[in-house]
Amino acid sequence: MLYYIGKRVLLMIPVLIAVSFLIFSLLYLAPGDPARIILGDDAPESAILEKREELGLDDPFLVQYFRYIYNIVTRFDFGISYATGEPVVKSLLERYPVTIELALCCMFMMIIMGLPIGILSAVKQYSLLDNVSVTIGLVAVSMPNFWLGLVLIMIFSLRLRWLPASGFYGIKYWILPAMTVGFSNAASLLRTTRSAMLECIRQDYVDTARAKGQSEIRIILHHVLGNAWIPILTVIGMTFGRLLGGAIISEQIFSIPGLGKLMIDSINMRDYPMVRGGVLMLAVSFSVMNLLVDILYTFIDPRLKTQFAHRRFRKRAS
Repeated sequence: MLYYIGKRVLLMIPVLIAVSFLIFSLLYLAPGDPARIILGDDAPESAILEKREELGLDDPFLVQYFRYIYNIVTRFDFGISYATGEPVVKSLLERYPVTIELALCCMFMMIIMGLPIGILSAVKQYSLLDNVSVTIGLVAVSMPNFWLGLVLIMIFSLRLRWLPASGFYGIKYWILPAMTVGFSNAASLLRTTRSAMLECIRQDYVDTARAKGQSEIRIILHHVLGNAWIPILTVIGMTFGRLLGGAIISEQIFSIPGLGKLMIDSINMRDYPMVRGGVLMLAVSFSVMNLLVDILYTFIDPRLKTQFAHRRFRKRAS
């Protein structure tokens, strides 16, 4: 197990390096002079040249890139924001807890809507419930999040006045953003759960369990769902990793001070250090969630543990 975890952690390093190089290159080639962005268009040319020298913008591209990576590795320094003049890592860490809360709310909404309906849809295949759930799932997957968010605001905030339209200061503020992001993700989870359950429900071990007289609920929850967990867990883990990077559309619509809104505002202000830091945090969050999902696979599927044991045994034998 430790060998597997170590191998996965080492594989994360080239992924993060590639992401950092790509985003640094794109922002390096983007139009606009960072020194002029900081000082303003009315700043004298001498002040702009001095600022460029202070920021090291006159150095070659590779020198700037390796200096950026060196500062991150040695001092956890992502640079200074052009807009606020504060360290980028400070702003990211201030916004990240809000994004985690939003991600957890969306995941809760996604699981309570998608998982039970997906199980029932597979058990009652081709029934009215199945047809309705599949249709709703198709509509939800096709529906843009920004449109759904605006519709929910118009209904529950402007007309009914039940829920606030912006902010993230309590449970009432969490409902609309969680519904906006969780609805489409619940549809994806529903479709995956239904497909995985249908694949397992036709296996011979299910017929054997019925022949032994086990109850239908135990067969569905233990035998069928237990063997269908891997694709379901993959969808949940991938979605949570993506949401940890910031539910950008939802945060922008509902004015939630999270990582996604910070990145949108930074892009609009051409705050390149903040954009680079946000993208790297997104990549780290996604990679860590992939690692955790891969580790959970070994607890769900005993065959993976057997592979590790056999590999360890072969190494000792050789």
